[in-house]
Amino acid sequence: MEVAEKVEVAAKIIDEYGGLVRSIIHLHADNDYDADDIFQDFFLSLVNKPIPLSPKDTKAYLAQAAINDVFDAIRRRKNYRQHLTQYYQSSKYRRNTQGTPQSIMLQAEEIQKLFDLVKERLATREAEAVLQKYRCGHDTSEAAEEMGINTRTFDRYVCIAMKKLSESVSRKESLETI
Repeated sequence: MEVAEKVEVAAKIIDEYGGLVRSIIHLHADNDYDADDIFQDFFLSLVNKPIPLSPKDTKAYLAQAAINDVFDAIRRRKNYRQHLTQYYQSSKYRRNTQGTPQSIMLQAEEIQKLFDLVKERLATREAEAVLQKYRCGHDTSEAAEEMGINTRTFDRYVCIAMKKLSESVSRKESLETI
């Protein structure tokens, strides 16, 4: 089958079932821009690997294919962000030119101890919020999206976590002075 024929078959499918496919993609996508990109990729995948025009259950096949494309796009974006975060975490220590390698390593170990303390002393979601904000360096909207919550909930987790940590430090200091 030639490319022009494949495009024509894909266009017929989109003409007939495009509304269904677009609504499924919009239902599962994070925003309109992602939904439009996924819809275009869906069309290109139909061109690349056409389906017969009369399979037994075309609607079900296309619906499942659209859902798969959405989840694949979300997974790719999440993996990309994790990759960037890991790169940032590993490269930020290399850029630190102050001090000896030993002092830089000690500083990194102290920071790790602080984050371990956060994990130990806070509830899971509160600790995750603090780590997203201060370890990964995400802003509120990025971190909330990464955790799958809205920004107000994320801010509340961070606020409660910081209050608990502050109280914990205050209690420890008051016990040391006794």
